[in-house]
Amino acid sequence: MSNQFQYIASLCEKIKASGKLPSVALVKKASNRPLPLKDIIEVLKRWQSDPEQFSKATLSEPIADKPDDLLSHIKNLEQRIVVLESQVQSLSDALRKKV
Repeated sequence: MSNQFQYIASLCEKIKASGKLPSVALVKKASNRPLPLKDIIEVLKRWQSDPEQFSKATLSEPIADKPDDLLSHIKNLEQRIVVLESQVQSLSDALRKKV
């Protein structure tokens, strides 16, 4: 199980321990970092079908991503922002020309 999946599963356990039924919204709220919706849904489905497979014996505290992984993620996001800003500028220019 990947670190990300372990992290999400541990959030499910914490939510369950607080007396609530884990859901996408509760997992996102409990997380201290952005999580891909696809991963949350996949882990929730597995967790809901068999919560015991994610017993506390196999899950410790949430595992933090390595700093290099976080840096890489941040750089990817910055690149995506640059591309999106460029697209917005192009669309704005095209709209100005039509008006």
